[in-house]
Amino acid sequence: MNGKAIRIFLPTFVILAAATFTQPAGGAAMPMKRVWEPNERAFSFLLPQGWQSEGGIFNVNAAQMNGTGNSNTPKTDLSVKMDRAGTVMLRWVPTWNYADLRHSAMGSTFQGRYYQGMPLKPSMNARSGSSRCGSTRASGRRTPWRRSST
Repeated sequence: MNGKAIRIFLPTFVILAAATFTQPAGGAAMPMKRVWEPNERAFSFLLPQGWQSEGGIFNVNAAQMNGTGNSNTPKTDLSVKMDRAGTVMLRWVPTWNYADLRHSAMGSTFQGRYYQGMPLKPSMNARSGSSRCGSTRASGRRTPWRRSST
């Protein structure tokens, strides 16, 4: 199964699984309704009856972001909730592009600035990401990530 199929299948599975937990007694079928994405009507999806959706597709203005790095494709910020409090909730968050200029001719990363509309931030690999999380011992000290010798 490719990545695109997983991104489509998994949220659908989560909504249907959550709907089965909120089914009426007696095993009656959960009625679904087709809802259009509210901002641009770019797509529709099935929503369990009584559930609500918020958000949708939005575009980033390149003039406000100092470049086109994050404005070349629309962003999706959509949430589907069982109730107003979000007791059961599924959310699609927007994907943002970042720039790491440490290995470029500019030579460093100035966090808080932008390069062609992308916030400057050092990229993380698996080793540096896991060492940030660290593991704790009984003493409560953080220890860096280490490969086991056994």
